Amino acid sequence: MANGLFFMPTHGEMINRVSKQFSGPFSSEELVDEIIKQYGNSRSIDKNSLMTDVAGCCVNLKSHRHLLDLPLCLVQVSRGLYSRYDPKKDRPLNVYI
Repeated sequence: MANGLFFMPTHGEMINRVSKQFSGPFSSEELVDEIIKQYGNSRSIDKNSLMTDVAGCCVNLKSHRHLLDLPLCLVQVSRGLYSRYDPKKDRPLNVYI
């Protein structure tokens, strides 16, 4: 809290924070449900909008070009499953911003 103001985290910040808590691959539904569980009491969250932003955080989806404020923090490991992008373990990515 700064000067009496409380700043709500953006979708990207929530995705980044909560995705770090998963130890293995997770679905977008699991991620969204956990975000709503952790942040739903303090702010209004549109589930469909959040699902779109989860896809935008995935480093191998072209949607990032349209959602530049989102961190590139997720890798799609198989259909419907994501994991955190780890530059030490995952192949180098050609991401143009």
